Order: sequence, then structure tokens, then C-alpha cells
Amino acid sequence: MGTKAYLNNKETQSQQPGVGGGLVFWTLVALGVATLAPCVLLPEWRDHQAINAAWQTQQNRVSRLEQAVAHEKRILDAFRSDPAAVSRLAQRDLRFHKARDTSVSLPLSSIEVQDEDREFVPEPVLPPRFLAGILAHLPNWPYDRLFCEQGSREILMVMGVAIIGVAFVLFGRRRTSWS
Repeated sequence: MGTKAYLNNKETQSQQPGVGGGLVFWTLVALGVATLAPCVLLPEWRDHQAINAAWQTQQNRVSRLEQAVAHEKRILDAFRSDPAAVSRLAQRDLRFHKARDTSVSLPLSSIEVQDEDREFVPEPVLPPRFLAGILAHLPNWPYDRLFCEQGSREILMVMGVAIIGVAFVLFGRRRTSWS
């Protein structure tokens, strides 16, 4: 009877992983998740940044158009109520000049570039505070090429799933028959 109990004890020990097996299992799962997470999250973050930049650009365009509409409304109101504005319009657009008026031509280089003619640069979207400290310690590698481009991204995703699969195949729970 002692031999049978010893053999049964041996079988149950070989079927269930020990502390080292559990540690290897969770290490493999963590490596798989650490490989999959940037492959899923970084492209979404880049899309979020692009959408935010496009939104800022459109908001800038809308505000410039609103300013232009307000300026045109002021000019229209001036034309309706101010005879001097009508006179200036006739002088400027219709080239109507009185006999005693003199004109001065200015070179184009002396005219300042207006704000709306400058190129708009959207403000970058910063990562959340809890990630900023972690991201500051990462090496300067081409993460977009690794985790966003189709070829390398797909390979890394397959590798991450394969690592998790290996963890479950090697150290997953085995069903024991209770007889």
C-alpha cells in the first residue's frame, strides 16, 4: 500500500505545477500581454492624436472664418451708416480719386504678414500623467515602426498570443479524473 500511495503522490505532483511553474506561467502571460498591449493601444493613441490635431485645425479655421464674417459685418454696417466709408470704398476699389489727392505706392516687403496667413500648428496631445513618468524612462526607439506599421505589428501580435498560448499549454490546469 505504501508503494501505491507513493505513485499516486508522484502522479499528482507531476500534474500540478509547483511555485516555480506558477511563476513561469504568470511571467509568460505578462510578457504576452506586454507585447500585445502596445500593438493595440499605440495605434489607437496615434489615431487619437491625429483626430485631435485635425479638430484643432478645423477649430482654428472656424475661428478665422468667424473673425472674417465679423469683419465683413462691420464693413457692411459702415457702408449702410457711414458716408465716409462709402467714399473710401469708391477710392480704393473703384480707383476714384479727387484731383487734389496724391497716391503713394508701398513695396510689398513692408506689409506685415497677418496671423491668419501663418501656418497653424496644433498643440500635441500629452499622455496621461501616470504614463508620463513611465514613458520618460523608455529608450528612444522607433515605437511607431514596431507597433503601428502593419508588417511588424502583426508579427508582434502573433508572438504575444503565441507566448500566452505556450503558457496555457505548458502550465494550464490539467483536469484530473477523480476515481
